[in-house]
Amino acid sequence: MQRDQVDLTPEDDGPVAPDAAGQTPVVAPVVVPPVIAPPAQGAPPVLGDRHDVVRPPRFLPPRVWTVFVAVAVMIPAQLLLAFVAGVVFVLRQMAAGAPLDPITMVERLTATTDGLAVMIIAAETPLLVGSVLAGVLSPQPIARRLGLQRSRLAWYVWPVPMLGMLATMAIGVSLVEGLMALLNLDREEMLGPFRAMLSGQWAAILLLMAVVPAVCEELFFRGYLQRRLLERWHPAAAIAITSGLFAAIHLHPVQVMAVFLSGAWMSIVAWRTGSIWLSVGCHMFLNASAIALSRSIDDFFSGIGLAVLLGCLVTGVLAMIASCLLFSRIEPGPRRVLPRRPVLMPADRPPLSG
Repeated sequence: MQRDQVDLTPEDDGPVAPDAAGQTPVVAPVVVPPVIAPPAQGAPPVLGDRHDVVRPPRFLPPRVWTVFVAVAVMIPAQLLLAFVAGVVFVLRQMAAGAPLDPITMVERLTATTDGLAVMIIAAETPLLVGSVLAGVLSPQPIARRLGLQRSRLAWYVWPVPMLGMLATMAIGVSLVEGLMALLNLDREEMLGPFRAMLSGQWAAILLLMAVVPAVCEELFFRGYLQRRLLERWHPAAAIAITSGLFAAIHLHPVQVMAVFLSGAWMSIVAWRTGSIWLSVGCHMFLNASAIALSRSIDDFFSGIGLAVLLGCLVTGVLAMIASCLLFSRIEPGPRRVLPRRPVLMPADRPPLSG
């Protein structure tokens, strides 16, 4: 004899009769959700309250407009600082008994170590200050934000990418010489001030024209600027924009293409190695090589000058090929270094699109 089965419903305490098959239907209990009142205005949220629950953080892409604003600020800052430094230099020369003659002052500014220091400091200080300020204000560690971490390329092969700068220098010299010949520009007038800067002591020239520009410019362009663009854009676009701005800020229309090519190679080096240390070395090597050749060779398109130029081109191209083989063995690293600008949303707010 089958035993009768009964069940109690939440609605009442009466039994539920079995059906024709002798089985008692199962009635699911009714769950009434609790009514939670929103917190009073001004009251702190209560942990666990429905109005305090947040969705997983959604990350907005990093801003790139700040990069272009920084570059736009750098040029007037350099000009303003150069004007102030020039006035200070003139006042010092007048105090030393020099005549107030514009031609004499320009010659002293370009042909003396003090004048060279004034121009270099005026040009590089805004870049250094801007880079350090951006690194300090960044939520990332300053070493990571500016690319000062360890290079992914072993240090003992660093000379290979550095020798690649010889190709960019040879092509750049050829472009500058050809452009001056095409536009009928006076070669001595265009290159005379630069050659006058190289008449000082070797140590001072290398420090002011090779070391200081390499550190300051690489921190700003390959450290701050390019690493921000790589977080949003394709590497080719980031490298092209960085190299273009690097050439534009030098304010020399004849040397724009030469500077662009050199900047492009240094940008590739910094991107593939994940650090600016090697690009700083490339920059120093390029400036030091240009100083050495400019002091020893007057004409690059005749005799020994042409042979040196071709030798630099062949050596640089071979070094670039070897560098690309080395770069192919290392990973370029993630495009996004760290998630940026988390946005926490209440549970009752619709999520962001995209």
